Amino acid sequence: MTVIRPNSISGVSSITGSGGDISIFRADGTAADLIVNNVTTGVVTATTFSGNITGATGTFTGNLGVGGVLTYEDVTNIDSVGVITARTDINVGDSIIHIGDTNTKIRFPAADTITSETGGSERLRINSSGSIQITPEGSTSNPYMLIDTSGDSVRFNAQKASGNNEFRFLTQSSGTVAEKMRIHATGAVTKPLQPSFGAYGNASWTTINSNNGSVPVLPNVSHNVGSSYNTGNGTFTCPVAGLYQVMFHTLVSTDDDSQNDNARSFDVFFQIGGSNFPRHHVKRGYQNDGDVQVTMDMTCTEIFTINTTVSLYFYANAGAQRWYGAHTYFGVTLLS
Repeated sequence: MTVIRPNSISGVSSITGSGGDISIFRADGTAADLIVNNVTTGVVTATTFSGNITGATGTFTGNLGVGGVLTYEDVTNIDSVGVITARTDINVGDSIIHIGDTNTKIRFPAADTITSETGGSERLRINSSGSIQITPEGSTSNPYMLIDTSGDSVRFNAQKASGNNEFRFLTQSSGTVAEKMRIHATGAVTKPLQPSFGAYGNASWTTINSNNGSVPVLPNVSHNVGSSYNTGNGTFTCPVAGLYQVMFHTLVSTDDDSQNDNARSFDVFFQIGGSNFPRHHVKRGYQNDGDVQVTMDMTCTEIFTINTTVSLYFYANAGAQRWYGAHTYFGVTLLS
């Protein structure tokens, strides 16, 4: 250890050198301050720096705390491998861009407007009015859907620069996506998978014996959407709960084509869940008819639960009677 006692330096009692270090002490034995204009050296180690620090480059291996404002001048990039946390606002220019995927971004293209882009094309826009514009996949700007409000209503608008467009609604079932409803430009609404069927019989007469009845089996269908009608037993099974329309038409006569018969009648019921529905019943007699072959019709609407069965029931009252298959039609359609 070397001790130098610089009597000519006011307030400094000693300068000590040990192991390559230099220590400066005041007369009271406390560490003294070193004030210089410039220091040119390799490494300066200090527990605290006070005042301004100016340098060309800097590396911090620990935490950097800034109590005031941190200002970057002429900085083109800030690279962080971790998380950047801002406790108040982040001010950006036009875009927030995804690293390595520069055509995917969130933009602020105009005042009070936010857009999102994928593949270099705008997909979503929130306008200054609060309306939301969605540009579908496969289209750059046309057509698009606009969501806005009018009074107490929320409006979904299918819009296009020119020409006609439409809304289509699709759902997935068992992994298959299919269209379930379409609103056409004219306002017409079509539901291609709406449960519905229409069935009719063969070109022949079927006789029902006196005071007997049965469910007529109509083996032919004009349509059977959803396959809910069974052509083997003449029964429709409701695939969902809802409001249904049920209708039928048939041509009947006595088995011997007699006329002015006031005893016999042909009864038709809608059979719900295997039981005749009394309020949906039509009866046809033959007295004073101009033709011994007469037609019968009935239509109703009912709310059914899921798996409710619906069928016809024909009954020959007080004498054998018959119905003609090619002129008999039975149909059920889900309304809502």
